[in-house]
Formats: sequence, C-alpha cells, structure tokens
Amino acid sequence: MLWIFFLLFFTEFYSKFTLHYLKIARKNIHDYPQKLIFYRRKFGNSRMFIRRFSLARQCGKTSFGFVLQEPKKMGPTILTLFLGLLPALVACDNNTNPVIQDPLGISDELEIVHLYFGQWVSGIAVSSSGRMFSCYPAGFDQDNTNLGNNSVVAVVELTGLETDTPYPNEEMNSPPGGAVDTSGIFPVTFGYTEYFLSVQTVVIDSEDTLWILDTGRCMYGGLLLGSSPGGTKLISVDLNTNSTIRTYTFPTNVALPVSFFSDVTFDLVNQFAYIADLSPEQQNAIVVLNLFDGTSYRVLMNDVSVMIEPGFVPFIYGAPLYQVLYSPSGQIYGYGNIKNGVSGVTLSPDMETLYYSGGGIRFLYCVPTQLLRNNNTPPSEIVSAVRNLGQQGVSGVITADSQGNVYQGNSVNDGIEVYNVTTGYTRNFVHDPRINFISRLIIAADGYLYFTVTQFHLLPSIYQGFGELGKDRRQKPYVAFRIRLPDGATLRGT
Repeated sequence: MLWIFFLLFFTEFYSKFTLHYLKIARKNIHDYPQKLIFYRRKFGNSRMFIRRFSLARQCGKTSFGFVLQEPKKMGPTILTLFLGLLPALVACDNNTNPVIQDPLGISDELEIVHLYFGQWVSGIAVSSSGRMFSCYPAGFDQDNTNLGNNSVVAVVELTGLETDTPYPNEEMNSPPGGAVDTSGIFPVTFGYTEYFLSVQTVVIDSEDTLWILDTGRCMYGGLLLGSSPGGTKLISVDLNTNSTIRTYTFPTNVALPVSFFSDVTFDLVNQFAYIADLSPEQQNAIVVLNLFDGTSYRVLMNDVSVMIEPGFVPFIYGAPLYQVLYSPSGQIYGYGNIKNGVSGVTLSPDMETLYYSGGGIRFLYCVPTQLLRNNNTPPSEIVSAVRNLGQQGVSGVITADSQGNVYQGNSVNDGIEVYNVTTGYTRNFVHDPRINFISRLIIAADGYLYFTVTQFHLLPSIYQGFGELGKDRRQKPYVAFRIRLPDGATLRGT
C-alpha cells in the first residue's frame, strides 16, 4: 500500500495546496443542520481532517456525496481519484501482517448446565442419576450470611437451568436467629451442629452419598468471624431418603476458631476423609478424619507445602487480586496480600496418594496416604515424604479422574490444565475467556468434568489495584459448566 501514499503526496502538491477539509454534505439546495465528527490522520508532514455530515438527498433519493469546501483549485478528476483511493488508504491502516494471537478462543466443548442469578455460589455436585446440588458460602460473601430475616440458604438442589430449591429441607437452611451470635463483645458464628452456617463444598462420592462441608465461619460487617465449637462439621446425606446419615464434628484443636475447611476428598476403601484447611489466618494444615470412629487430627501443620507463597499476587483477566482490610469496627482501612493457604485436595484411584494445592500455592504437591492414616506417624516423616510435582497456575481447586490424571483450575490462563501422572507433565485441557475464577471442580459418574465460574476476583472483599475499595463488581449470572473427559475417563473412587 506504500504507492497509495506516494500518489496522494504527489496529488497534494500537484494541485499547489494542502488539503485541509473534506466535507460530506447534502447535495440539494437546502441547508440542513450538520453533525460534525472529526477524524485526523497523519501522512508525510501534512495533516488531513475529515468532517462527516448527515446523509445527502438528491432527487428524492438518499445518497452520499463529497463536495470540496476549500481549496477550490482541486479538479473533479483529482477529487474522484482521491475518493477512489480513500478506502484503500483506510484499509492500509489495518495490519496486513497481523501479530500472532492466542489461538485458544471460546471452546465449543463447554456446556452450560446452570446459571445462578441469585446468591453467590461455590460448590457443585452431581449424582449418578444426574441430580445436581450447589452451595452458597457465607465465608467470602456476607450477602450469603443468614441473619434470620434475609431469606438466604446454604445448600440447594438445582431444579432447572436457573432454578433451585433448599436441600435437604428449608429447616436445615434456617438457623434460629441466623448464623451470627452478637451477644458477646465481638460477634462470632454460632456453633449449631444441626443447621447449615457457611457451606463451602458439596461432594457426591462413588456410592452416591452427598457430603456437605460446613466451615462454620461467616462474614459479617466485612469481617470473617471465628467459628464456635460444633459449627465446623461434615454431614452425610442419603439421596434416596433425603435425610441426614451422620454429622461429624471436630475438637477445637483440629477445627481451630480460625480454621476454614474448604475442600474434602474421600477414601471409602479405608474409611478416611482428607480436608484442606485454607485458614486466611495462616493456620494451614491437612485434616485427616477417620469415617469409622469419627476421630480427627491435623498433619503438615504450617508446612511450606500448605501455605501461601510469601508476597504472592494472583492475577485474573490481567488484574491483580488483593484482600480488602477491615478494622474490628468494620471500617475499610486498606488492602494487602491474600493469605489463603491449601484449598484443594484429591486422591489417586488407588487411594494411596493425596494431591493438594491452593490458589496462592504455586506448586502441586502429593504425599502418601499410608503415612497420613496412622496418627502416630512422626510429623517429620510426613514432611520428608511430600513431593513437589511442578509449578501450576492460580488454582484453588483440583480433582482426579479414574486414570489418575489431576485437573487443576488455571484462572490466569482462563482455563483448566491437567497433570499427567505417567509423564509428569502438565498440559492445557480447556481454555475459554468465560472462565475466570473456578470455585469448584468435580468429576461425575457420567464422564464429565463439572466446574463453577464465580467471579471471586470481583467480590467486595477483593481489590484489583484500582477503583473503589469494597465495591461489588460482580455481574450475574455465575455459571456452572461441564466438559467431557478425554479417553473415556470417569469418576474414580472419590
């Protein structure tokens, strides 16, 4: 297109003037009001300003016309030539040699299974018959905190693309007087064992039992309240009768007041469960629960593998994520680094390896479960057995399929990656600009990977380095997707 510039340059000087204005006007004799929009472009050392006016009318027909305003020496031939070349001149502005771009766009393999127009969501679980369940946690969003009069729920069964109903019943979703105890000097979350307080995760195991993990910690007045004994619990529900099977509670030296149980995975062969303690107060650990006798204990307490990398700043959609800081009175006074530790756990198909990671932990780790199942194993022996499996993206959740592959959310990359246990390498599994923060990642018996995309980075409690602190930037709906697993993989033994 370089010849166009030379031709226009010659035309400009041949006419012995500098082109200043080009007018688009009506061609009839009436002087209609004109709307001006200015465009400026450079070529050579001269400047060209174009005025765009309203449509021209001639002989009752609408058309566009170009009429010179000044100078008057330019002839119609040159004008016609200039106008003929103008589209080419504009076209040459478009890069004829485009810079390489990300080839991964919207994935046609993703299916939307639910749109959440109500409360903020985290978990999703799918039974063998296709029933779907979700939870609305109060630990990160105080709009989900039950105050006794605000009609929020914690666990629901999804009944349609945009509808749900409280599960297993409305009573368990309605703690008397709400979830917050304000009778003391400082508010705390009640210690109800028979009511939901702040459910972070729902899981359906290989035997089709629904498990509900309640952190027992609500957000109130901008603050994440401490838990009370009995409030942190794990509940199993029979999907055939929609009734509670058993409720597991934890002693105060296992579920600390500052604990935040975020994820759980089950070994039904040996009757153990493994829970990630995310604790924003950095009291991080893996909690081991014996499902047979109900005993529990903490391992890897404050080990480097379960704690956030110092100074770590996650990014989503190109913006950094910081934690909004509140004073004890609930006033915003600044922002700082997010402190959440280990948040995702999953097991190998043979139940002999526990994988774990977190949104602020840059690596995927694993440890033999044989050591964890024995409460007498020396802590140093467990620590020395931990393996670093390599760096990952920002991922707060993980899950494994029947072939042992470990799937991890990667919010920085707008997608999900998969770690191949055979090769030891990680590759991209799905990439889609609709994927931002993944709050839950599960595999169902139907051979699909389900996950929720929840806009965590837009919560009022998260600051992106610009704009107003404490502003809610979320745009409903939140979404649950699914995608078919590769190579015939399916649900492992949970």
